[in-house]
Amino acid sequence: GPLAADAYDRFADHAYRFKTGMRALQMKLIRDVCLVDHLTGVWNRSSLQQRVSEECERIQRYGGTCCLCMMDIDHFKIVNDRHGHAVGDRVLQTVAATAQQRLRRFDTIFRYGGEEFLICLPRTTIDEAVASVERIRTDIAAATVVVDGLPDI
Repeated sequence: GPLAADAYDRFADHAYRFKTGMRALQMKLIRDVCLVDHLTGVWNRSSLQQRVSEECERIQRYGGTCCLCMMDIDHFKIVNDRHGHAVGDRVLQTVAATAQQRLRRFDTIFRYGGEEFLICLPRTTIDEAVASVERIRTDIAAATVVVDGLPDI
């Protein structure tokens, strides 16, 4: 039968909100896929320039400090060679998760390369950054990598 104008308007309004919501979800998924490292869940190298540029602009506008710290996993090639890439992936995931647990909510960690990470510490002096990355290093050194079917390494 015929559809009342107000019913059609409600339907069109719901359809428009659904389409807008789906487009927002699509953009979020694209952003996450393009800017987040799929293995470790930290920001990827593609997002590095944008985020560090934003921090530089903040410092220029308001002043303050920021430290960038590079982190590299020692002997990572040996892990991959001896135990395989699946275990190497678990090591990367464990290192990233352990580092993230020590960071403040406004600090940022990026996967820079294969086993390299860059950490951005806004509002941090060099002495504070050294202390922060030393805590991260200590936690990573003490971490256990759990791999299904293999002894913990």
